[in-house]
Amino acid sequence: MDIAEIRRNRLQLLKGDRKNREIADTLGMSDSQISQILGKKKIGDALARRIESAFHKPRGWMDQAVTEDDRVRHGIGDFVAESATRYSSSHPPRSEPSSQSPGDAQDKYQYVNRVRGGILSAGDGRFVFEFEEIDKSHAFRADWMREKGLRPDQCKLFQVEGDSMSPYLQDGDIALADTSDVRIKSGDVYALVVGDEWLIKRLYWTAEGLLVCPDNQNPQYRSFTIPENTADSVQIIGKIKWRGG
Repeated sequence: MDIAEIRRNRLQLLKGDRKNREIADTLGMSDSQISQILGKKKIGDALARRIESAFHKPRGWMDQAVTEDDRVRHGIGDFVAESATRYSSSHPPRSEPSSQSPGDAQDKYQYVNRVRGGILSAGDGRFVFEFEEIDKSHAFRADWMREKGLRPDQCKLFQVEGDSMSPYLQDGDIALADTSDVRIKSGDVYALVVGDEWLIKRLYWTAEGLLVCPDNQNPQYRSFTIPENTADSVQIIGKIKWRGG
């Protein structure tokens, strides 16, 4: 596979279910130019860097072959493109073309609460965050949610801070936790509360207790074990079921 095909596949990955117009608006181009690029027109170095910058991707992202992991991260359908910057808080973002009725759009897409800040209280499987609000910058296809057994009222969105979980999660990524799935399966990734701090880490059961692991192999990030007799001090928010940029 040559670099031209790799870059075209990357742009197609970014496009997903979006209209050409949304991609064109973000890049400051015309619909016809996007159609040509998605067809056979080559994406040169300058345009590749421009796409990376416009969509907040690291330099060189356009030059990497699309993997199955990439498809998982991007393949659930529309994010409501740049809604946070195109609309004020008093105007809900447009998640569907205007030819659809509001009911049709609501049936097809679902929003999930996004949380940030500290944990104000935690107990009996219930968590109160410093800030919690409907996140209208990400819309999830309702059929995908049903297929995965996810309910919007049982999910939370977190923004990743730092790169301790790289490459699985990058700094600034958004992760979706299913709060109905709190039974720990060794090797899976969870959002959890340790003390008064929430973390996203990979968990393993060991003979000594619960091993909390970063994915990043940099020695500045260390695993730690929570002894079995103090495991009650850990509360699982939910298993990570989706992540994306």
